[in-house]
Amino acid sequence: MRTLRMWLLAAMLCAGAAGLSVPAIASAQDHGAHGAEGAHGAPTEHGEDHGDAHGAGHDAHGGEHHAEINTFELGGSVVNFALLLLVLFLLMRKSLPEFLRNRRASVVEGMEEAKRVKEEAETKYKEYSARIDNLDAELDRLREEMRRAGMDERDRIVADASKRAEKMRDEARFLIEQQMKQLREDLTREAIEAAVAAAESMLVQSTNAQDQERLAKDYLGTIRTSLAEKVQEKRL
Repeated sequence: MRTLRMWLLAAMLCAGAAGLSVPAIASAQDHGAHGAEGAHGAPTEHGEDHGDAHGAGHDAHGGEHHAEINTFELGGSVVNFALLLLVLFLLMRKSLPEFLRNRRASVVEGMEEAKRVKEEAETKYKEYSARIDNLDAELDRLREEMRRAGMDERDRIVADASKRAEKMRDEARFLIEQQMKQLREDLTREAIEAAVAAAESMLVQSTNAQDQERLAKDYLGTIRTSLAEKVQEKRL
């Protein structure tokens, strides 16, 4: 705002100086015109030659007089204009350099910003151009990655299924072995019980009471020993 006010004041002073110079120049021109009219208006009674000579002398005298007046007024206008320039210089010698510096800094900053934006745009352009140029290769790479990912997923699923199947086979084998073992034990026990019952019946029929008791004890002892050995083997 201060710089703007200074420029407005300078414009007003220039207009004032121009207004002072124009009347002085116009006044000088008016005086010259009146002198020329006086020279041409001299009487012709004394003869044509005398009138011409008298008019020429009067014109020369009037021209010198008007030249002095014009020089004075124009000199004043020049002095006024010089004073105006001096006032403008005194008023603007501090603000003008600062204005120019600020203006230069603003222009430099704008140029640097434009340069930065241009460099960023060029970088982006090169990057996108490279991507477009390598688009086919990028698509092939993505397809290969997807294919590999699909194969890896397939292999993982197959491996998991194989592990689960193996685990199920192991569990089924273990259950079958346990059931077979339990079945053998049950059959063995039933066979022993049937044999004991049959032996007891035969002993009862073929022997007396004392023999039957002795044989039964011996047989039961043998069976107990056999069962104990089998239990011991299973534990081992």
